[in-house]
Amino acid sequence: DTGETNTGSDNPDVYVSGLDTPDGFNIELLFDGLWTDAQKAALANAAEAISDFITGDLPSHNGIDDIRITVTKAAIDGDGGAWATGGPRSLRSDSYLPSTGVLTFDEADVDALDSKGLWEDLATHEMMHALGFGTLFSTLGLVEQIDGQMRFTGANAIEAYNSEFADIAVGDSLSDQGVQLDSSG
Repeated sequence: DTGETNTGSDNPDVYVSGLDTPDGFNIELLFDGLWTDAQKAALANAAEAISDFITGDLPSHNGIDDIRITVTKAAIDGDGGAWATGGPRSLRSDSYLPSTGVLTFDEADVDALDSKGLWEDLATHEMMHALGFGTLFSTLGLVEQIDGQMRFTGANAIEAYNSEFADIAVGDSLSDQGVQLDSSG
């Protein structure tokens, strides 16, 4: 639920997630361009879900707590090709975690994705890229090639892989060294 009063701003083009949890993780969305209320609500729902499952807070950086993401529409490649891109825009010098990011949705695809019920899923996917998932793994030293396989080597991910996904990990001889990444795109 996006809650009309949970914007953190009087500006309808700004939404801040995570305000219901003291010292929680906040995602500030800056809407650039024309967005329907339903499209904004889906993006806000995605931000709220991410704020709910990130368990820590980052110190403010250049007046940003915890990340500011600009959401825009642009011509990418026309109907049906690449739907969107997302990634960090600036990184914190101490941790290399992003302080700003950008989501760019192909203006030719937005309405079709929204009508098919894929909009919020795509928003979540691209927000995760803006947070560094897949886009900063190498920069943060969390990817390693092991026996010809690209592996995510974060300790918490390895632990979760082996405990929460034990039925898959048991058949993976390298499960104690990392989680296999899809490198096919």
